[in-house]
Amino acid sequence: MTNKHLTEEQLQQCALDTTTPDQPVLLHLEDCNACRLKAAQYLQLFQAIKVEEKPAFDFDLTKAVMAQLPKTEKKGVLDKYIVYILSVAGIVVIAAMLYGYGSYLLNLFSGNAPLLTWCTVSAIVCLSVFLCMDMYRQYKKKMDALNFY
Repeated sequence: MTNKHLTEEQLQQCALDTTTPDQPVLLHLEDCNACRLKAAQYLQLFQAIKVEEKPAFDFDLTKAVMAQLPKTEKKGVLDKYIVYILSVAGIVVIAAMLYGYGSYLLNLFSGNAPLLTWCTVSAIVCLSVFLCMDMYRQYKKKMDALNFY
């Protein structure tokens, strides 16, 4: 006989009789009154659980929960395309300024290498537009998440 008692899993397996216990487990159950008592308690517990009737609601739980959820508002067409509208408006304004003041801007940058200057300016403008669009998209996601709750 060993002084080490069976684990809870081993006792539950013996009570459920799902698998045939190993020989050492059976020998321990024959010799140990405490483990045999625990296995019997598990057996009674499992039988009582089988006898219990399954709980059922007398109302429609889905309808009750859905009624308490906040209603979501439908987004307008303008909300979907606001980023693109603002981007196009910004590009149009920049193009109009370049068209109207292009000769003055050329004189401003005539001392420098004009191609390098225009590449730098166009890269800055494009990056600014895309960063603003991304920032607005993230803002809308966060606001939508907040408005859901």
